[in-house]
Amino acid sequence: MRPGCVSVAAGTALLLSGVVLAADVTVNITVSNPTSDDWAEVPVIVKWTDDMTQVWGAGCHRLGDPDPVAFQRDDLDGDGKIDELVFLVALKAGEARQYQFTSEGPDVKTQPRAAARMSLKGFDGPAWESDVVAYRIYWNADNAMDIFGKTRAILSLDHWAKPGVPHNIEDEHGLDVLKVGRALGIGGFGAWIDGRIQKVSNVMKTCHIRANGPLRAVVDLEYVYWQPGPFPDLSRQAITSNKAAHYDLWVRMSICAGQKWSEADIRVRPYPGSPMPEIVTGLPKHEDTALIQDKAAGILGRWGLQALGDRDALKAGNLGLGVVADPRQIVAFGEDDSNTYVRLRPDGGRVRYRYHGSWFKEPGAAKSAKEYEEMLRAVARLRPEVKVEPR
Repeated sequence: MRPGCVSVAAGTALLLSGVVLAADVTVNITVSNPTSDDWAEVPVIVKWTDDMTQVWGAGCHRLGDPDPVAFQRDDLDGDGKIDELVFLVALKAGEARQYQFTSEGPDVKTQPRAAARMSLKGFDGPAWESDVVAYRIYWNADNAMDIFGKTRAILSLDHWAKPGVPHNIEDEHGLDVLKVGRALGIGGFGAWIDGRIQKVSNVMKTCHIRANGPLRAVVDLEYVYWQPGPFPDLSRQAITSNKAAHYDLWVRMSICAGQKWSEADIRVRPYPGSPMPEIVTGLPKHEDTALIQDKAAGILGRWGLQALGDRDALKAGNLGLGVVADPRQIVAFGEDDSNTYVRLRPDGGRVRYRYHGSWFKEPGAAKSAKEYEEMLRAVARLRPEVKVEPR
């Protein structure tokens, strides 16, 4: 145990001024890179434990190896209790590093590098961003998802939420670079029902910002009593039919500092008598793009001349769009008039996948379909092994 830090109990306690404090144990967080890739910066997400709560309560408010690192503690369900710890590390191929909470060392100050907010007037719904990319979901019947490219490291949502600020004219904060049309959008979601994609349209929904930086942003989207099918003509029929299948969806979108990818975590609850549907995600299908597809790796992408320019100019430059899913959940790939998609079979009512974009004006952008495919494969491999244990 490091000096000045009273930590998690291991059957021994100190009595100080009538307060019992645990002693002689630290919480070790070991992070390993099992791949052959060097990771310049990888997010580490750790479930917050009772041991960590006790260590924190004993005054150990710094995390290091032993050099201190910036971190974020998130309450993800609004109950006032911490649920997850987030920090960023650099790991060479095959390297492992160990982190501990301590009371020693200087505080680590970090500039915000991730954010989330809701703005119906600014960007038509909820949005979340890292310092290198931003995503949004249209809070309307389409429920489609969009991407903003950035030319430098910056947070942009507050700027775009200002009245009168256009998204389709490039400035220092970036640009809306994707024509979504009638597609699901980049990483958008729906269900596969009766041989086609059904968007999450006929539904009541709410949005909660669970984390707003500095290192991670988390947005929860709740869809209640969803009846898949065409949006009804309200002048002719009720909005729902009790005889139709209905579902509740809980969707968590999260993004970490420095990352071009974001993650969707979707949980589906069928109402009694309703079958569990396949979840569908994908990308807009644009001409002049190369298809990237590998079921074994769990990747689906398109790269080519599909970026919007100023004032929504078409084919202004190259743009890579991709999805990374668990290969074990993939049912099939496919295309329709608007989408290149992948069908996913929920495991216990849950699917998780990542979505990624690379705009030709951003630093380190993919310059070919082959380069973009390798980006997607690298995102699929970017999964550190984390072990937490008291000592």
